[in-house]
Amino acid sequence: MPMLKEEEWGLAEYYPMDASWSYDEATETLGIDVKQNHPYRDGSAPNIIFVETMTQNFSRAGINKIILTTEGKPGIDLGNYGPMEELSINAETKNRRAYLFLKAEGIHNPYLVPTKEQHKTIGEAFTKMLKGDETGYLSASLPENFELAQTERNEDKVLEITLEKNTKLDESFLPNLEAILMTASEFDYSGVQFINANIDQLGPFNLNEVLPLPLAPNKKNIN
Repeated sequence: MPMLKEEEWGLAEYYPMDASWSYDEATETLGIDVKQNHPYRDGSAPNIIFVETMTQNFSRAGINKIILTTEGKPGIDLGNYGPMEELSINAETKNRRAYLFLKAEGIHNPYLVPTKEQHKTIGEAFTKMLKGDETGYLSASLPENFELAQTERNEDKVLEITLEKNTKLDESFLPNLEAILMTASEFDYSGVQFINANIDQLGPFNLNEVLPLPLAPNKKNIN
């Protein structure tokens, strides 16, 4: 895909995937066979993207599970995930997840990656965003000094976030704000409104207005 700047973005060449495919209609099972020197084990980004791509792309394709093999032998080494022999597909729409940071070498802004687990409330999701992922390759998407006085849902389904007076925002908070907006989109909010922010403008966002929610994370310009 010549229009995609994988090296510049810290990602490996992904499509078309270097793998052989098979499908068993009777068991609704997809088989993926990769070469011994496949690129999906190296670094943190490729193996995470491999798993997310497989489980999300086929979640509504009538596939129950994906069988993974390497040159015909069971399992694929997926780096941080370790050897995996199959991936289960959940056909239900995933939501109520928190978005964490995935840092790629040489890339200033981190990528946003959803957690595998779902959260009962937006407050629980924010707690996860402050702590990061226990496995270590997804980091916190909210800084330690980010303190909320309260969060409320108004009659227009807007998430109102009231900040503590000692919470100071600056331009470095822009990736964190994008993580908040993506997380809010998982909880059926219509937008996000900050109350008591110390600045009026953060990047392209006017913090005096209701902020719209993004359709997807990690927007890139391919022109």
